[in-house]
Amino acid sequence: MTKLDNRGWGLSSMIVYTTIILIALLVATFYVIALHSELEKNLYGNSNYPKFQDSEEKLKNNAIKYIKARTYEDGNYVVTYEMLKSASYVEKITDSKTDNECDGYVKVEVTNSLYNAKSYLKCDNYITEGY
Repeated sequence: MTKLDNRGWGLSSMIVYTTIILIALLVATFYVIALHSELEKNLYGNSNYPKFQDSEEKLKNNAIKYIKARTYEDGNYVVTYEMLKSASYVEKITDSKTDNECDGYVKVEVTNSLYNAKSYLKCDNYITEGY
């Protein structure tokens, strides 16, 4: 049988246990960061998703301006990215990972001077749903 003393833990025991706890915390932190990165990747498809959404929104807004400037009658129109770029309504849209130029178009429905538009963008690492 071991004899118990009233001195508690020794300094060496405390250092060993503290080191084990710190290593466990570092490993847990690593796995939390890895999990967060993987979830974000699965959720957005890639980290540039907001950039592509902004490009889609600019494409849509500029297509409406393009249609308004040409005073089209009521109906459905398709305005391509190339049309907008050649008319200087948008700047070049590129995929940030490959630096290749994207392609896209906007479907615009004009009824009684109301404009309803949906933009579609296709890049190497991103494609709008329904493109």
